[in-house]
Amino acid sequence: MKFEFVEFNSVNDFLLGLNAYFSAPGLRPFVPLDQYKGFLIHMTSLGNLQDELVMLVFIAKATLPQGTIEFDLVTKQYTKVDSITRPDKLYFVITEPAFSTLAEQAIEAFVALRQR
Repeated sequence: MKFEFVEFNSVNDFLLGLNAYFSAPGLRPFVPLDQYKGFLIHMTSLGNLQDELVMLVFIAKATLPQGTIEFDLVTKQYTKVDSITRPDKLYFVITEPAFSTLAEQAIEAFVALRQR
């Protein structure tokens, strides 16, 4: 498996970046995010490259509260909410797995790449 990374320096930039990659006019993304070992991570498959799976990993050394996060593009602020209520906001679901082999591999590859 091969990982390609998009790194962000802050939670706000991370949420803005995900919106830029996954939104389309008239659609509001509802994106799952993993919080794992101090990183926010979202992974998506880019497909196969010469029989090797390529994963695009959005990553930031940051944390968010578990649950649903409402993000306002105008103010670039996020708030933890109990439900999805506003069509003019973006929503992200933050989960914190106890263990994830894929996240482990991605973080290991990311740290190795950053240490070069």
